[in-house]
Amino acid sequence: IFGKGQFRNEIVWRRMSISGFKGKQKLPFNHDVIFSYDKNRAGAFHPIHEEYSEQYKSRFRYIDEDGRPYRADQNLGTATSPSRIREMREKGLIHDGGGGTLYRKQFLDELPGVLLDDVWVDVPWVTKGNQRLDFPTQKPEALLDRILAMATDPGQLVADFFAGSGTTAAVAERLG
Repeated sequence: IFGKGQFRNEIVWRRMSISGFKGKQKLPFNHDVIFSYDKNRAGAFHPIHEEYSEQYKSRFRYIDEDGRPYRADQNLGTATSPSRIREMREKGLIHDGGGGTLYRKQFLDELPGVLLDDVWVDVPWVTKGNQRLDFPTQKPEALLDRILAMATDPGQLVADFFAGSGTTAAVAERLG
């Protein structure tokens, strides 16, 4: 299972809280490295997309008749046939830029979002509440939710060989 051919990803998870720093002559550490392996390289993989930033969404400055934000994305130029232009117009996919310049409308709600990469900085560390079990290497349920949603399908077997606080087992059971 942990062979070179089964390695899938290395994920850096920034915990959002510094630990291991007590005036020592070194930088404090603030991340964990999670190695992902898969017994079957053709196993499940479901990419996760996050919401676009407000700055990116501001590029979609036009609103169509249904109230959907869009941007004038692609100049259709002379390479697009008149029949294709007619078809796109009927579907409401043309933005007239003036002066005869036509653009394809790109709708914000048709885009998947920003693809999550291998550095995660948005999942906070478990500091208190009913999740905190005071196990030194415990991970937050939100982190395990993400990993299992990305790497498994319902009904698949999930193994946590270190089974410290039991969070992986609890999340896997909840997700089916």
